[in-house]
Amino acid sequence: MKIIHCADIHLGCALADLGREKSEERRRELRATFERIISFAEQNGVRAIILAGDVFDTARPYLRDKKFFYDAVRAHPSIDFLYLRGNHDIESGYECALENLKTFSSKWQGYRYDDADIYGAELPYDGDMYAELMPERNSFNIVILHGQLNADFNIVKLRNKNIDYLALGHIHTYSSGDIDVRGKYAYCGCPEGRGFDETGEKGFILLDTAVRSMQFIPFARRTIREYDADIGGCSGAYEAYERIRRMYPPEREAIVRFNLRGNLDFRDARLAEEIKSYLSDAYYFVDVKDKTSVRANVAADAAETTLKGQFCRSVLSAPSLSDEDKARVIDVGLNALSGKEGEI
Repeated sequence: MKIIHCADIHLGCALADLGREKSEERRRELRATFERIISFAEQNGVRAIILAGDVFDTARPYLRDKKFFYDAVRAHPSIDFLYLRGNHDIESGYECALENLKTFSSKWQGYRYDDADIYGAELPYDGDMYAELMPERNSFNIVILHGQLNADFNIVKLRNKNIDYLALGHIHTYSSGDIDVRGKYAYCGCPEGRGFDETGEKGFILLDTAVRSMQFIPFARRTIREYDADIGGCSGAYEAYERIRRMYPPEREAIVRFNLRGNLDFRDARLAEEIKSYLSDAYYFVDVKDKTSVRANVAADAAETTLKGQFCRSVLSAPSLSDEDKARVIDVGLNALSGKEGEI
């Protein structure tokens, strides 16, 4: 039996960082990716799709997203959808009673298939979740939970429970590990990254109970990437752009952020925006953050009768700092005085 494990679709999620037009387009792409997952399931003989929480982004989702989801389930009666609510959508009810939509509650609920038993419970659990979970030893047992490993539930207490696969939601990056000698757990991650805290490949996990295999399938419409670009020594925005272009090839479907790094001989509040404008045609969306440092002409700055000069003199006279530390503190301080971020 083939099963898809996905989670954290977050239909209706706000994506304000991309601007109004692209944010709305990304909302449409979230829905389209879910449709593509269903098409993949049909084309590859998948019997069930596990939805391990946070199908919707809020407990009060948009009507269009609710209608889309329930219409998609209804339109594919040959596939069972096992929908367990997560922390984002736990307060909303299951709004449609569909034969192929299997739901859960705060007590263990099980569904039996030809060669697999699937159990799920929504957290917080009503009772003793570890004592009340009793899968049969001779079945292929899948357990669904949505939460943080060893915070919302204890992986140690799930050992020796005859679990073959623990399908998890809540963490938006793929990861997996062993429960015990018999079973494995996995976070499938989200099918589409939603921000720069969700970079890298996103998708779902394909299970095959017949051969006891699990495979992560990258499936996102767009990949989100974040790069540190060293532009130290560049004389201006265009030279920095040329260096970035040589280091990182265009990805016209990707969402990309560049963090500018390195030491420069000048300060320019418009640097990030200028570089962003040069790069805008190379990516679906590009963001640029100026995190460069400016080499300080300490002697000239210290001679000024300004706040900057007073700051430099104070640092230079500090007996507890080495010459190297003084230079770094002055560098960061002058950037802060000019309204830019700095790092020590």
